[in-house]
Amino acid sequence: MSLPEETVAELVDIALACCAATVEQERSLLVRTHTAIAGLPCELLGGFLSGFPNSEEFTGLIRAGAHESAALRLLGWNLGYMVSRSPDGTCLATVCAPGVDELAISAETLTLGLVAGLLTAVAVQIKGGCEVVNVGKSVRLN
Repeated sequence: MSLPEETVAELVDIALACCAATVEQERSLLVRTHTAIAGLPCELLGGFLSGFPNSEEFTGLIRAGAHESAALRLLGWNLGYMVSRSPDGTCLATVCAPGVDELAISAETLTLGLVAGLLTAVAVQIKGGCEVVNVGKSVRLN
């Protein structure tokens, strides 16, 4: 099953927006991410996002202002992650997904970094390789 190029482009656009966003934009980017991924066919991801939250659970976390918890729930059960913060306050989030190289993302907050990493990993999974997904200089493969 293939998806229109616009679908992958939307995932990458949201990921790039996360890399450039401020903490004030977390909420809207989290909602956009959930909506975009929830609309993907499950068979396309092949268990890649087991445990992806339903709308009710996710909305509850957003309403509570639990943005980091919401980002972690988006990762599901099959993705690994590691987070750190540089002395200047920039956050680095690394997302490890089955069949996808480790992705390190720099962003203003851990939430934004994790979400950008997730979106990039999903785009890579859909396209079948990093070389066909242009995610900009805020993302690096380890």
